[in-house]
Amino acid sequence: MNKNKFNLKKNIFQSLIFKVIAMVSGVILVPIVLHYLGKEKYGIWVTLTVVFNWFGFFDFGIGNGLRNKLSEANAKGNFKLAKELVSTSYVLISLIFFFLFAIIVILSPFANWYKIFNIGSSFNENFNLLILFLAGGFSFSFILRLLAPIFFANQHAARKYMADTIGTVISFVLIVTVTKIVKDSLSFLLIIYVFSPLVVYGLASIYFFNKDYKAIKPSFKSINFKLNRSIVGMGTQFLIIQLSALFLQSSIFFLINFFVGSGKVAEFNVAFKYFMVVRIGSQVFYTPYWSAVTDAYSRKDKKWLINSFKKTYIMAFLFIVGLVIMYLMFRQVSGIWIHQRNFTSPDVLLGTFLYVVIFTLTEPIMTFINGIGELKEQFILSIFVIMFCAPLSIALFKYTQLGVLAFILVPALLRLIKAVAGFRQLGKIYLLKFV
Repeated sequence: MNKNKFNLKKNIFQSLIFKVIAMVSGVILVPIVLHYLGKEKYGIWVTLTVVFNWFGFFDFGIGNGLRNKLSEANAKGNFKLAKELVSTSYVLISLIFFFLFAIIVILSPFANWYKIFNIGSSFNENFNLLILFLAGGFSFSFILRLLAPIFFANQHAARKYMADTIGTVISFVLIVTVTKIVKDSLSFLLIIYVFSPLVVYGLASIYFFNKDYKAIKPSFKSINFKLNRSIVGMGTQFLIIQLSALFLQSSIFFLINFFVGSGKVAEFNVAFKYFMVVRIGSQVFYTPYWSAVTDAYSRKDKKWLINSFKKTYIMAFLFIVGLVIMYLMFRQVSGIWIHQRNFTSPDVLLGTFLYVVIFTLTEPIMTFINGIGELKEQFILSIFVIMFCAPLSIALFKYTQLGVLAFILVPALLRLIKAVAGFRQLGKIYLLKFV
């Protein structure tokens, strides 16, 4: 597995560089946008971007299905199948997102977006038109972002982070410019946020499909709908797993906004962005492992799998040490960062810290389960999460003294349950040495 080791080290090192640049841009952008929009509008900004990112979870798991199937085809040197997988996936995902966009266009005139997003009547921008712009932009963006699982399947994770970083930097420059020349415009910021990555992934697709990935460049001749079951079969399981991930993270923003208000969303987002400094590092480390695990499992290299799993957990504990230090220093850093030491309340700060710790601790298990592709148990648990995450959170919010903590801790505990089940599942397939 020398090739795997080389690709992992190369991808982790390069990805880290790109992620650091993106992270710095994002961290600097938080106080700029917060002071530009104010606390309430900033909460709306966060909620809208999170909700429209949900669109990515409605690809029926095609992206992750393609990622695993393409990794297997590459491991076997079957480039004809690889080209068919890529071509068919682009057709399927295009049909899905055009359909979703059409639904929003049809329903938008009848939807009360102000009530859905808990926005007061004092909001002075054309919200309905803004929703259509965002829906269109995100739809095209997610079609073009199918390039990301192709990067991962070819063990070029750093290229995905490079594209994301370029998009982030462009957004950063344009947003800072807008804050200097346009007064208090949420619409301009959101349009920039949506369309910058769209342009970057469009140009990246043209470049890579005419260079490194020319052999698998999508074409009408290579569309093979017989592969639908292969892609969507695994993809459907990934869809449910993705939806559960959606409920475990993004629903926090929506529920806090709906039941408490956008001001509390702003508090949570500041703490979340702060701890994401470590989470980004962990994601950079773990992401390349997914496709490498798929490759190793296809080759039945259990020794590499066992050793790699141990390494990921050593890193997980180091990341958690970093999170503890960050938690203890939050007030001092917050005073320097957004010029407000007490912007985030103690309960929100503690809840966000515990949430991020649990996700960091469980990341290696979920990465290996996804890479191996043994998804049945996770699929069943994910259905449970989708059904009960929001009701449990709301019930605890209404009938206990937890308050806003209910919306943060319930998803964290459900994630922990999924991870425990995943750990036992890894043992069943003899990945780990325990009974």
